[in-house]
Amino acid sequence: MSGLLAWHTGVPFSLSEGDQADLQNNFDSERPNYVAGCNVYANQSVQQWYNPACFTASTYGSIGNLGRNNLWGPGYFDTDIGVVKNTKLTERVSLQFRAELYNIFNHPNFGLPNNGIFNAGSGLTNYQATLSSTAAQITTLVGAGGLTNIARQTQFSLKLVF
Repeated sequence: MSGLLAWHTGVPFSLSEGDQADLQNNFDSERPNYVAGCNVYANQSVQQWYNPACFTASTYGSIGNLGRNNLWGPGYFDTDIGVVKNTKLTERVSLQFRAELYNIFNHPNFGLPNNGIFNAGSGLTNYQATLSSTAAQITTLVGAGGLTNIARQTQFSLKLVF
């Protein structure tokens, strides 16, 4: 019998407001302003991982006060179990039975939420940034071994060894 438990807290991520500062920077995006005293994780869910009301768009041509990697994404939890039984058929031949169960508790592991909170206002009248309709939403799942959208999976196998 064997088992594998993978558990870790979420990874940090940054919010983005597009090119609101009009720096035309291809390496990093500007971040919004944080509203002091606001609870970023109030009423947290998959539909709203962080509270968009805690942030305001920086004025056009300026940079917001929110630091880099200040928010945390969802954690990860995965448990895999395997059972192997070897049976001798003759002195030189044996049969191996394997049962492997991946994500045995069927725990969903969510990806990072949409970090684009504002749409930059450079192309709009009065240069006003607008709140993104998908801000704070989680729309992806992650799985063990690089697989996406992995739910509980079971695998059985027989191997004849001679």
